[in-house]
Amino acid sequence: LALCAAMSAAANAAVVTPSALTGGWTITAPATGMVEFTIAVKQQNIQEVLRIAAKVSDPRHPNYTKYMKAAEIAKLTAPKPADVAAVRAWLQASSVNFTMVNEHLIECTTSVGAAARLLNTTWSRLDNAATKQSVQRAGEYTPTDEQILRTLGALAGHLLLQDEERSR
Repeated sequence: LALCAAMSAAANAAVVTPSALTGGWTITAPATGMVEFTIAVKQQNIQEVLRIAAKVSDPRHPNYTKYMKAAEIAKLTAPKPADVAAVRAWLQASSVNFTMVNEHLIECTTSVGAAARLLNTTWSRLDNAATKQSVQRAGEYTPTDEQILRTLGALAGHLLLQDEERSR
């Protein structure tokens, strides 16, 4: 189970609500330990990519089947360098361990407490009795920094299992 909540670029869309629980998942306790989550920095030119996709998919268009290379799409949609720098500085100031996966994805690992403060939220443990799986996820959240709110594209989070839980 992964939380994936799209965040609006508008500063007034401050609260992000996780999706409803389905498939036998229930909240069973407050989260503890470490959490791992991925931040997507807002990409640019998404509407342009959609226009290009429509053209290369339309047999009547002169660009039909003239697909872009992945590197070209990555370059076109890369986030603003200032946005990436702002998110990195925000994470560093909060002592969050992170790794840049690519131009816009940042994998983060930190304690539940640090993640709760960073995102102004609470974390819960969710269990699925049928599958015997457990995860931790954030509730409604609002990044505590207004600039960061404008630069985030999405956040996905999941449990970083503790060693004793892996052996179950």
